[in-house]
Amino acid sequence: MKRKLIKQGGGGGMTVYLPKKWIDLKNLKPGNEIDILEVGEGLLFSAETILDKKEITIDLKSSEKKIIRTQLSDLYRLGYDKIKLVGVNKEQIEYVETSVEEFLLGVEITGKGTDYLILENVAEPSGKKQETLVRRMFLLIKETFELVKLDLAEGQVNNLKRVEKLTSKVGQYNNFCRRNISKKKFTEERINFHWGVYTYLILIQSSLKHLCKFLAKQKSLVISKESLKLFNKLESEFDLLYSSFFKKDLSGLEKVNNSCRKVLYGEVYSLLKKSKGEGTIVLYYFGELSRLIYLTTSPMLGILLE
Repeated sequence: MKRKLIKQGGGGGMTVYLPKKWIDLKNLKPGNEIDILEVGEGLLFSAETILDKKEITIDLKSSEKKIIRTQLSDLYRLGYDKIKLVGVNKEQIEYVETSVEEFLLGVEITGKGTDYLILENVAEPSGKKQETLVRRMFLLIKETFELVKLDLAEGQVNNLKRVEKLTSKVGQYNNFCRRNISKKKFTEERINFHWGVYTYLILIQSSLKHLCKFLAKQKSLVISKESLKLFNKLESEFDLLYSSFFKKDLSGLEKVNNSCRKVLYGEVYSLLKKSKGEGTIVLYYFGELSRLIYLTTSPMLGILLE
């Protein structure tokens, strides 16, 4: 598009009319600042989207911890800056406090009464941190794979508490990245594919945690060499998923997709036919992990395809 220059004052400077569509998209008002960067022969205009603070008041009816956590996570992901919970009892307040601490990065309880709580975002997410947080999620999941592998090899669960802490941290970063999308702090054409990657990453981490919790409940833990070898293979496939995505290696993602499908529909099925008791449930988790890893390649390919 072309714009005419308008003479401004007597200093020789000039102004240019910025498109209303872009101004409305960024929610800019007179007096707001924008960045202007010289790029070769041109100028690049950019600005953080300025959004009005979103507030909501809800009656927290459920006393189920998982439901409360899910509701709060959804409101956080939707970009609400202030959430007032009314009609809450002592038990619900305790659940909310735990959920805020474990899953809502940047949120604090700023008001509290006998039957209400006020949650506010005190550290606004930045879209510039998006890639760093995604990398961090991958590294935390890689660490979890290593901890679970140690427990499987030793036949004794020693790392459950650490795995649970890692899962909470992955959940925090995952919610943070989704909130950035809702707040339009991170925007691009293929945003739906990014959301898909976040979904599968948290599911992979959750599957590892639940596998670890199941193993911890067993009085005796005996894992066959075949099963341990299979888990090592899944860990390697996740490592390749990570490196291929950030190296933008489409052939690597294709290898992961093909290999994990073979693991699920070949090796897992074969071992399930011979398994008994607790070993069958362990193989179920292996199958779920292989399925989630190969499904993750789909939105990744959507992001990387030119």
